[in-house]
Amino acid sequence: MFRNCLVAIGMALSFGFYGCATIEVATPPPPAPRQKLPTYYYVGVGELNLKETPDKGGNDKALARLNEKVEKTEGATGGWFLVSTDDGRSGWAISKDLELKPVTNLFVSKKGICLRAAPDGKSEEVCKLQVNDQVKILDPRPHNWVQVSVERTKAKGWLEVKNLAKNPVAFSRYKKGSGEGKAKKEAEKEAPQDKPAQGPESPKPSAPEAL
Repeated sequence: MFRNCLVAIGMALSFGFYGCATIEVATPPPPAPRQKLPTYYYVGVGELNLKETPDKGGNDKALARLNEKVEKTEGATGGWFLVSTDDGRSGWAISKDLELKPVTNLFVSKKGICLRAAPDGKSEEVCKLQVNDQVKILDPRPHNWVQVSVERTKAKGWLEVKNLAKNPVAFSRYKKGSGEGKAKKEAEKEAPQDKPAQGPESPKPSAPEAL
């Protein structure tokens, strides 16, 4: 009986070793390659001419407008990005003309600009604006005209995009007497002066006497 037990134990051990030998450990699949996430920007100027080459002097290829969403597809030296729009327009743009989020505030860049009741230069005048008046965009996708509210007066109306800038306009200040006024004074100084009319000669002052 003891011998039968040993045989049974040996058979069990042999089956156990056999089972262990046939078990295959599953290897994890290789990690999927990381997909490159698209990089999007928004046009930060009223109108942006996309170039054929990454160069300011390059030919214009397409036109993108303020707050239009573009995807960066390539980069070049000098801060140039190759971008494309949703409808297939593409070209090179300088990074300073692009923003990470839509532009919401702009500044009046010219004198004599009027806020209009409708997107038409002949429509009713709402109010006159000053240079560097800050306006908030109400229409996120403007074209030639954009609907805004004026921070200073709280008035609402329409402005042409070409009369707006992303940053306040810097003014050059001149000191009094400089510029044209100074040049005019210099010219007057160099011009020959008319002699006054001759009158009776006044006696010449005598030399002071020596003490």
